[in-house]
Amino acid sequence: MSVVGLQPITLKDATLTVAEDDYSQAISQVIFTPQVRWSWVDELCQSPTPMFEGVAWTVTIGFAQDLTTPDSLTLYLLEHAAQTRTITFVPNKNDGTRAVQAEVMVLPAQIGGVPNQHLTAIVTLPCFEEPIVGDWKEVGGDAVSG
Repeated sequence: MSVVGLQPITLKDATLTVAEDDYSQAISQVIFTPQVRWSWVDELCQSPTPMFEGVAWTVTIGFAQDLTTPDSLTLYLLEHAAQTRTITFVPNKNDGTRAVQAEVMVLPAQIGGVPNQHLTAIVTLPCFEEPIVGDWKEVGGDAVSG
């Protein structure tokens, strides 16, 4: 048996791009979540057994609301609702961390909040396929599978 090393990921100097736009300054969290689908199969004269059906992915993004900046993430989500975009997330662009890239459906996030505080929002976007994890390349800030 081998001992597997550990290099924990730190969310520091993270980047998040949606299509061509960099929203790194706005984000406070990015979480890709798998949702496993399964069902029970009843077979004659046997106990029910679980049947794997697939995995659906979502990405949850927490960010600062901004209705002033013309290209803010808040406005982008409103203006591009129901459209497909590629998002690329790098938890720490300075430590060799791999990038996570996915095709998502853009949905609007909540607007508003509590008085006398910076307004934040959380939006959960469905991914069309499993996210791709790949090496981060500084060439254009693109994630490349590998």
